[in-house]
Amino acid sequence: MEANEIQIGGDHYIKNNYQHWDFVCDSNLHYLLGCATKYISRWRDKNGLEDLKKPNHYLIKATEQGVRPPTSPYFNQCVELFVEQLVHETDKEIIRFICLGEYQIAQSLISDLVIGHTVVDKD
Repeated sequence: MEANEIQIGGDHYIKNNYQHWDFVCDSNLHYLLGCATKYISRWRDKNGLEDLKKPNHYLIKATEQGVRPPTSPYFNQCVELFVEQLVHETDKEIIRFICLGEYQIAQSLISDLVIGHTVVDKD
């Protein structure tokens, strides 16, 4: 059995043909950006608001460390292959902004989702 055929706890990764860890490995994405994109890609299917709050923390650290995403046509292809599997346009957009190095825009979109999600939960 291959690693991609196994999921410990849930199906938020194996439901995609192009799994998040394959995207990170194939594209040579930095650890901090890989973590940020992981939480964006799974928050709706796993830990909800808790997972949604985590990417901003990783993006703050990436900014502090001067982390930049790769820049190559192959990287862009990997990004598109991965995000096109996602259902929600906002999640796709956030991951694209992260992968463009537009962390502040991604953080703003994440904050909007957190606020919207919190309002919905309180109703």
